[in-house]
Amino acid sequence: KKEKKKKDDDDDDKEKKSPKKEKKKKDDDDDDEDKEKKSPKKEKKKKKSKKSKKHYDDTSDANVIMLSGCMDHQTSADAHIEGKHTGAMTHALRSVLEANDHDCTYKGLVASMHEFLGQSGYSQVPQLSTARPFDLESKFVL
Repeated sequence: KKEKKKKDDDDDDKEKKSPKKEKKKKDDDDDDEDKEKKSPKKEKKKKKSKKSKKHYDDTSDANVIMLSGCMDHQTSADAHIEGKHTGAMTHALRSVLEANDHDCTYKGLVASMHEFLGQSGYSQVPQLSTARPFDLESKFVL
């Protein structure tokens, strides 16, 4: 009788556990369906520049433009060119301006400097910064 009672108790335990296992399996299936719903494959969109929503101080007519030798996480390289110590970006700036008779846009200048630096073996990327919106297609003025 003890063996039969033990067997009956084991069967009762299996019946109690069984619905839990089925529920867990159903929950896992639901999770898979949720993942499929949440992560549809999105096409990569071409990034577009956004207009800034910042309000700028127009109390001054000054338009400050800064050229820097590299991005924030990079280091601007020093160079030894034609027997003189100079910065790699400064050398690129002078070379690009001389090659174009000082006639280029800000956008063209920075792009040409980046190309010049890359061809010269430098990985730094020159940057142009302004305090307020600025037309990059305007003529570079020194």
